[in-house]
Amino acid sequence: MRIRPHHQGRDTELFCGSVIIGGDRGPVAIVNGRILRRGDSLGDFSVSGVVREGVILELLGRLLVAPRGKTTIVSDSGG
Repeated sequence: MRIRPHHQGRDTELFCGSVIIGGDRGPVAIVNGRILRRGDSLGDFSVSGVVREGVILELLGRLLVAPRGKTTIVSDSGG
């Protein structure tokens, strides 16, 4: 009998505190206390865009919207 080792997943907590649309350098979002623009990195995520509703993040070809004013928890099952 073979038993697959249990992979411990990890959770990433993201809080998009605010979004600023406009300005000379384009829209920015404040996530986990960092000011982010399109193309910036946040851990394993890259910022695909900033919209009024929140920040759009990309990880391994998948998009995730972290809504403004809310905490988002992203779980990685490790598998």
